Amino acid sequence: MDAIEQQIVQALRDELGRCVTPADSLGRLGIDSLRMAELASGLEHRFGIRMDEELLDVDTVAELADYVRRRMSDA
Repeated sequence: MDAIEQQIVQALRDELGRCVTPADSLGRLGIDSLRMAELASGLEHRFGIRMDEELLDVDTVAELADYVRRRMSDA
């Protein structure tokens, strides 16, 4: 697990109050569209990136970390 993935996992653990792994589905963690918008806002601030509609294709925590990495490399 790299630093980006660790930060995302920790942020979700803090918010949800339970164990989170990179393989976890965001839907199974209870991340609905409202929570995803809140999560996206926090990630934008934390990593200095802008989210786009591709975020809607993300299913797992690991995919979210990959998405953030791509957005950081585009910046």
